[in-house]
Amino acid sequence: MVPNSGEAILIVDDLPRLPVRAIRFRKRIKGYFRLGVGGALAPAGTQWRVPATLWNVLDQFSGPDHIATQRLSSLREAASTSYAKVDFDNVGHGSYVFSLIADTNPAQPLVLMDSIRLADIAHAEYCDTSGSAAAQTRLVQTAQHAADEIVAMMRAHNVRFVNYSGGHTFEVLRDGWQAACGTPLPAEAVLRDRLAAYAPIYTALFATPGVMTAQAASENDGSHNAPYDQPLPAYANRLRAGYFTTLNSGLDASGRGDHSAFQGWPAQGDADIFLNTGVLPVRPFAYNSTPLLQIDGFGLALEPISAPQTSWIAPLALARLINLRYAGFADRVMSDALISEIFRTATPPLCAGILGGRCIYQDPSLHGQIEAIRLQFRPALFP
Repeated sequence: MVPNSGEAILIVDDLPRLPVRAIRFRKRIKGYFRLGVGGALAPAGTQWRVPATLWNVLDQFSGPDHIATQRLSSLREAASTSYAKVDFDNVGHGSYVFSLIADTNPAQPLVLMDSIRLADIAHAEYCDTSGSAAAQTRLVQTAQHAADEIVAMMRAHNVRFVNYSGGHTFEVLRDGWQAACGTPLPAEAVLRDRLAAYAPIYTALFATPGVMTAQAASENDGSHNAPYDQPLPAYANRLRAGYFTTLNSGLDASGRGDHSAFQGWPAQGDADIFLNTGVLPVRPFAYNSTPLLQIDGFGLALEPISAPQTSWIAPLALARLINLRYAGFADRVMSDALISEIFRTATPPLCAGILGGRCIYQDPSLHGQIEAIRLQFRPALFP
């Protein structure tokens, strides 16, 4: 692939298969993985069922040189007309996250990993309702094995960036118990043990040396119920991303400006940075000239997002971090010290009156602070 930074992005999300929009980017995908029984990480298979003509067209633009997506918009119109009645199965959380990352970061190889669920890789131990200490020990051992496998995979593919638009909380485990295990809810202590068992995996995602992670922030009620969503020193390599929506933020490139009218989500203490979507959250989803953009279902055109959520804003936070890494620190070797410096640069201490004095409200799209624009693969203004 050209350009190629050699530093890969790991997308951890709901990816039971790869969407059609990934075909044009398939030669940038270094691996597609899924955790199996016992926590072993193995390559995952996928199939694309598309008309041969469409495949041949998309394949022409799959590399090695990255092609600016807006140059292909006329093809999108032809594809949409020709295949209007074909279901391409592009729907899915991971598919949308992929649509926000692949084109925005043209110099980063991609590594994809399906969702992390202990109920899938250690079903008997996870679904044990007896409160058995032995079952919990085995579950934690499986989680640790999965974490070790994830770290080994990241090292093998030189993953330096992670996008994680998910999380596990007490509420998530409680509400998903019936679907995962098919039994009545166990005692609360059992559920809390199951939540605690995820700790090794979150350490792998949020604390692997030299790897920075953007996570979708969420409202939470504290460490008792949401231990992995807290601003812990142990997770210093993770940045929690929230959003706000306005057509005219008025912020400068450092995030300075009047932030009093911004309706950010979640609450300030639940996110480390808030980024503007540039798209209003109600129909007809009016957008400005620098909205948060995703690729369409064919991977042939750019279009603004519609409904905002932190799952869609974490990729923008990641894009800003990647831009900071290459625009300001390209000569530095990735390390925990560099990650800390990048995080400080992302929210500089220039905004008195905001939590901690840091400029936590940012509008990177407005200022072209993403690699697709810096590398001139995307115009600064849309359309």
